[in-house]
Amino acid sequence: MNTIKSLEITNELLVVLAGVPSIGKTSTLIYATTQWAEKGKKTWFYSISKSKTYVLTLAKRNLEQENLLLFTENILIIDEIIESQNQLIHFIKGALAVSKPNFIVIDTDSFIEISKELRNLAIEFNVPIITSSSMETPEEIEENYNPQLNEIQDKSLVQYADKILALSRPSYFGIENENPHQMYLIELLNRNSYTDMEEFSYNQICKLV
Repeated sequence: MNTIKSLEITNELLVVLAGVPSIGKTSTLIYATTQWAEKGKKTWFYSISKSKTYVLTLAKRNLEQENLLLFTENILIIDEIIESQNQLIHFIKGALAVSKPNFIVIDTDSFIEISKELRNLAIEFNVPIITSSSMETPEEIEENYNPQLNEIQDKSLVQYADKILALSRPSYFGIENENPHQMYLIELLNRNSYTDMEEFSYNQICKLV
């Protein structure tokens, strides 16, 4: 599969994938975990707001057969009913006391003000945590619009995250574009390097049906 450079994790402990609802965060996280699996990396995928069946269905729809095998063999999807932030931290901490993956992904828009606890967990067990976060949509969208750091709903992420990535798709916001599948992954924050923007095609990570 084609590598999306921005999704590579080096020495970051807390990484955020942000975007407005339904822009493709879950599909991007599935692509990222499969990209890591190509290098033999194991991931725990905590799906808080979506069922395991939904995530697997999305993976089957979007991934080629070879990459789907990588996903199913290297990614453990966990969709336990978790009703509070403390319960989530306790659940992950208990699992890490038994074994440890290379990465932990938390796909949820439900919890906010949890970034400090996630960072402490990543430091304690030395395992990178990648979490999703919703963004607010501006009332007025200009032609050259790109997501901004102050649009992230969980403001605490700006303080504790090592890297914050935002998904942007002009067609999603009704902006006319020669390529309706054009998508950007924008580094809004990177404490270890300069910020950058990477362009790719939406149908690279999500087959349009």
